[in-house]
Amino acid sequence: MTQTIHLVDILLHGYHGLFEEEKLVGNTFKINVTVVYQPSSFPITLLEDTIDYGAVFSILQHQMQEATPLLETVAANFTLAVFEKFSTAQEISIHIQKMVPPIEGMVGSVAVGLTMNRKDL
Repeated sequence: MTQTIHLVDILLHGYHGLFEEEKLVGNTFKINVTVVYQPSSFPITLLEDTIDYGAVFSILQHQMQEATPLLETVAANFTLAVFEKFSTAQEISIHIQKMVPPIEGMVGSVAVGLTMNRKDL
């Protein structure tokens, strides 16, 4: 049996990108995270039996505060940090959307996604 936690439509500001403007002004990012895990007991009655989504959010905040050229790197570093903190995590998916990409003439957003299973480590 597995369960999931979700962080949905999290908005954070960050300085990720290859262009100087992105490094100076930053951008707004919309992030969705799913963590599949095996609970320590069932039914879950204690925080210790699940994955604390507040702690997952803290990891996400930390990763988003570190200016990184590629969102793929942010996604990978976040995923590895969650696996390290939570031994019950079996699979993690993250989707990071750059709300205003610096692409001339483009109206819309861009995003990267990563899904990783613990057995892939």
